[in-house]
Amino acid sequence: MSKILAVDDERAILDALARVLGRDGHEVVKTADPTTVPGMDLSRFDLVLCDVMMPGLDGFELVRQIRPDFDGPIVFLTARVAEEDAVAGYGLGADDYVRKPFGAAELRAKVAAHLRRERRPRSHALSFGEVRIDLGARDLAVGGEAVPLTPTEYAICEYLARHPGQVM
Repeated sequence: MSKILAVDDERAILDALARVLGRDGHEVVKTADPTTVPGMDLSRFDLVLCDVMMPGLDGFELVRQIRPDFDGPIVFLTARVAEEDAVAGYGLGADDYVRKPFGAAELRAKVAAHLRRERRPRSHALSFGEVRIDLGARDLAVGGEAVPLTPTEYAICEYLARHPGQVM
């Protein structure tokens, strides 16, 4: 079904997540070391579950690092119950903030809802003023006129369009 990355320093929680979500057919890739995540190919994953309080690299900093490159849902699973922590998590780009302890049924429902929303058809074009990039057709037009591009030129344009305002 879907591939989920679970990041938590408690191995018992990782094992429980894999067991519970595995019942729904999801493949759960577990890591207890958050410092390994920024080097992973995150495009392999449909959703990320992340603890907040972890040694070495806390979940907030981890999400700050991966959000620019991962556009799928990110769900915090945490014992930090303060409203300001949840607000901070959402501000970093999290899609949900689930407080521990949580029930297996609730987690399964939340994961299913996020994945369902991810599967909705999206616009397959990016537009910036007169520039339109059709991601499905892999072409670029300026003012409605097609611009012939090599595959490398197109890949560069698409990458820049997907990361506006970022230094490359």
